Amino acid sequence: MPLVSVCVPVYNGGDLLERSLKSILAQTFTNYELLVVDDGSTDGSYERAQSIVGSAPRARLIRNTHNLGLVGNWNRCVELARGEFVKFVFQDDWINPTCLERLVEAHRPGVGLVICKRRLEYAPETSRDRREQYERYIQKNAFELHFPNCSLISSKTFSDLVLKRPVDNCIGEPTTVLITKDVFGQLGLFNPNLIQLCDWEMWVRIGTRFDVAYVPEELAAFRVHRGGQSARNFAMRAYQTSMLDPLVLLHQILYSPVYKPFRTFATGQPLKMVALKRRFSDVAYEAAWKANRGIPRENGAVAKRRQAWLNITREHPEVRNIRMNYFLHRILYWALNRFFGLRVLWVRMKHANGQRNHPHS
Repeated sequence: MPLVSVCVPVYNGGDLLERSLKSILAQTFTNYELLVVDDGSTDGSYERAQSIVGSAPRARLIRNTHNLGLVGNWNRCVELARGEFVKFVFQDDWINPTCLERLVEAHRPGVGLVICKRRLEYAPETSRDRREQYERYIQKNAFELHFPNCSLISSKTFSDLVLKRPVDNCIGEPTTVLITKDVFGQLGLFNPNLIQLCDWEMWVRIGTRFDVAYVPEELAAFRVHRGGQSARNFAMRAYQTSMLDPLVLLHQILYSPVYKPFRTFATGQPLKMVALKRRFSDVAYEAAWKANRGIPRENGAVAKRRQAWLNITREHPEVRNIRMNYFLHRILYWALNRFFGLRVLWVRMKHANGQRNHPHS
């Protein structure tokens, strides 16, 4: 049996950490290591984890010397993992007893990612609007909606979806997936410049290079709860998640060397590729406009948005050509649309003429 590294990144896990860890210890698949990596918790999470799994023969508890942040701790887990596969379980999520067993069974040669369905559990304080928002998003982006009755999705089929819907996460959170460890060596770790799309960007990276296996069973649970940020911080986070995250993701897809095979595939669909570039330009233009609204000295949120925008332009040079790209991609999209529209019209007219010349054919 292959070894699975079950990684639990922890930061102030609270009371839910115990249920998460016990769900791992109850797995029917036994060839796994349990890796708990604490990122400087101040609520006793490390000690709590130690009391739950400290005596387990397959458990390792690591405490970071300094806080790495959300994505930094994910990457720390990957670096410490010894298994052939990596399985994340977040501190407030949990998995069914057969989760590891079913995901490992579904793996095939050439598969980089095995995913399953998940159910949502809402914290009592979760508002009705937030619940409805999650439900609408999942209904719109359900994996089975895009790949009905498919247990194995080729990298080309997945690439076609990314070309059409590059920022819509149809897979879900890391708790729902099993990752082949080798892909990190080939494709790199999670992108720390992303907040909301840090998991989806990795799924895109993997799915456009390797096959994806799907298990249509609810084997994991994801807990939805309210964040504890102030209104000002929330406004800044909203700018990051709605503007900068999609911008960074689209930039990576269009310009990063790791996505070169995807771009090679996309050259066969020029209209969709230009539409993708146009979307990148549109998002960049809107992000720049929002970053420069208001007076920084009178509004701390405006200053933070502007600084975040400047950081993005330094790290992603193509964003600097925003004005030229904005109009160029719109013109290209219009020209290709017109070309393909006229071509379709010409084919239809030719077909109609053929029908008139051969009425009994």
